[in-house]
Amino acid sequence: MATETTSTTPAVAPPKPKKSARITLTAGDATLLLNAKAKSDGSAETFVTTTTGKDAKPVRGMTTKHRTFAEAQAAIEALSKKAETAGWKRKAAGPGFKAKPDAFSALPAPPKSAGKK
Repeated sequence: MATETTSTTPAVAPPKPKKSARITLTAGDATLLLNAKAKSDGSAETFVTTTTGKDAKPVRGMTTKHRTFAEAQAAIEALSKKAETAGWKRKAAGPGFKAKPDAFSALPAPPKSAGKK
């Protein structure tokens, strides 16, 4: 009698669809954020936020509704191209996470307590 063993691997869930997208552009101390946001009904909207200086409050404008999130992403990509021709610079992605160097390479000695003898 042959026994058959089956392994049950957990099903890997497909990646969740993106709900937002953002493109950051700068010019001097000014920042231009192009945002796309998906809505629960399947539609999407785009809006632009600008700030000037470090302590300035962001100002929101140019809100536009789109039928799908893909259309909204294409719209902010087109806006970014227009902004780049107008003199805005796309913010380059940073190097990511950089770990600090180790402070020690062996177990440290326990600290001596000040009040107990």
